Amino acid sequence: MKKRSLDSLKGRELASMQASITAGLVLLLTACGSGLSGQYSDNSGIMQYDFKSDGKVYVTTLGIQSAGEYEIDDDKLIIRGNNGNMVLQIKEDDTLIGPMGLVLSKTEDR
Repeated sequence: MKKRSLDSLKGRELASMQASITAGLVLLLTACGSGLSGQYSDNSGIMQYDFKSDGKVYVTTLGIQSAGEYEIDDDKLIIRGNNGNMVLQIKEDDTLIGPMGLVLSKTEDR
């Protein structure tokens, strides 16, 4: 009888551990999937990036807009579009370092 209680206890512990791991994985995947969201611009406003949480990005340069998709790989932001690929660096202070060292800061959503 004790063996059965011990097996039952192990089963409950295992089920509890599996539930905790599953919940953790769901939170991790949700956090990773949220991606980048919001608008970023250089100080002069010449370049603007509008990131959507679904992985799409709209880049506006001198009033000309192009669309693409992005993904995040560690501190790298990879943008793929009809004009080729571009890699930006994500900094801890919520800025992006773009082409030729251009600093892009998060702006108010319009």
